[in-house]
Amino acid sequence: MTALVWARVPGDLVFGWGIFAIVMFMYRAYFGEPINEKEQAAKA
Repeated sequence: MTALVWARVPGDLVFGWGIFAIVMFMYRAYFGEPINEKEQAAKA
């Protein structure tokens, strides 16, 4: 039974990193620097 508990650990780690990535994406989307359309066109 202990092996089943430890088998969850890799999945929980991947899930945790996924949640962290989503939170960071949302934070940067709301509070990050806005994209300037002129600068975007100049880079292309």
